[in-house]
Amino acid sequence: MNNRLSVLLSATIISFVVMFVPGRGFAQQKLASNRLDYHLSWDGRSSLLKVDLFYNTHLADSTVFQFGNPNPGGLTNIFGVLQNIKADRNDSLRIAGQDRQIIVRHQTPGVKKLHYEIDGTPVLDPKRARPNEAFRPSITSGFFYSLGYNLFMDVADSSYTELSFAWDSWPENMPYFVSSDPKAKPNERQIVPNGERNNVLLQMNENLQRKEYVVNKIPTYLITSNSDSASDMQQGMDPLVTKFIPKVREFWQDYDFKFYFVSMIPLLTKVPPTMTGIGLKNGFGTRYTGALDTEKIATIAHEVSHTWIGGRMQLKSVGMENEWFNEGFNDYIAIYNLARAGLFDKAAFLKYTNEEILGQYYRNPENTTPGDSIEKNFWKSRNFEKIPYHRGFIYGFYLDNQIRLSSGSKSNIRDFLLLLYKQNRKNKKQVFALSDFTEALSAFLPKDQIISEIKTYMHQGKVLDFRTVKLIDAFSLSYQDRVPKISISDKVSIKEIYR
Repeated sequence: MNNRLSVLLSATIISFVVMFVPGRGFAQQKLASNRLDYHLSWDGRSSLLKVDLFYNTHLADSTVFQFGNPNPGGLTNIFGVLQNIKADRNDSLRIAGQDRQIIVRHQTPGVKKLHYEIDGTPVLDPKRARPNEAFRPSITSGFFYSLGYNLFMDVADSSYTELSFAWDSWPENMPYFVSSDPKAKPNERQIVPNGERNNVLLQMNENLQRKEYVVNKIPTYLITSNSDSASDMQQGMDPLVTKFIPKVREFWQDYDFKFYFVSMIPLLTKVPPTMTGIGLKNGFGTRYTGALDTEKIATIAHEVSHTWIGGRMQLKSVGMENEWFNEGFNDYIAIYNLARAGLFDKAAFLKYTNEEILGQYYRNPENTTPGDSIEKNFWKSRNFEKIPYHRGFIYGFYLDNQIRLSSGSKSNIRDFLLLLYKQNRKNKKQVFALSDFTEALSAFLPKDQIISEIKTYMHQGKVLDFRTVKLIDAFSLSYQDRVPKISISDKVSIKEIYR
């Protein structure tokens, strides 16, 4: 969620020569009735993306489009990036900005065109650099970055089951990446299910560079920018790609990928070292500043792990009351696998757990906020934003210990999660209910206990008192100023615990 511009851009403008390739988008073909066809145009210099959307309507009726998703990043004004909205001459147009809607009234059926333009001028606000740049389209000279849900339209008519997109004009020699097919060229049409538009990431960037690996026989792409020569992300990311990703796939016993990608693009806004990211179907994208440190490694691991928890396996949440699982459990499993991969030693594990999780959560003045009150406050401050992450990590760590103790070290949290994952896949569930969670966990711990704990600690917001909790022998616990601190026995290695 981020921004940055100025001197860097003035230098790149001088050296960058724009070449256009007009009319290379879609050939004149019969338009499928279930498809929305997007034609994209950008001159490589301006902050304006031009979009022509073609679609078929069978009735003289209205088509209702909705633009943007304000929830990720708290982009309440996302509709404001649209301009120059036009419908076909014979159709009438009504814009309901408060609902982010464009309503087109058709006088006749047939192929229609909706034109709109997106002003992606970077919003240079250091306080909101991360949400602005991670989720809002960022377009400036030599740089284009956008997620699908703030580029493509949502349509009320469910008969549109597919969308396709390609570029009609673009700066020809500028490196390009699209998450639906990392090898695609701009003029090669991409067709994706309409419901998958949120998983699309498009980038065009004169400094874009890629490195291709084969991990577990799966093509894996690392996307970075050579504008960040100080951090050298390509070299720094190598162990995460070659060691961590295989361990995560082994953890889940899941190798069902056509390809995988990791995108690491610097923020345009000048801010202190930070990172934010978003998990997508076959990979993830991050925006960052600063060197690859322990916190960034944990963030990258978190996003890789989202392929499963929060991705292929999501606990249903009306608001954010169950994000303790989708975010917090995911964070614990990310650290679990960093330890398994040998990328987090004992010191790194303890530093992260004690300082980033326990210390921050137990000192957080908002830590008793009920689960169903988090969403309305989420983007107001970091205190609310981090509650699901910290609360779920702590409960994951706690449950892992209880499963190990209850089973005499024969089982751990991985056994539970694998059981839950396999049951969900068997039942063809991506989004599962809390009852599915408790039912699977009841194979390891008493069901009534689980239900009570989730209600008390996850939903009502009571803080877990570790002084009343037994942990495995490898861990010991102390309290200082009402904050718990974990230690690990000198006789045990971290890799012995997290095998």
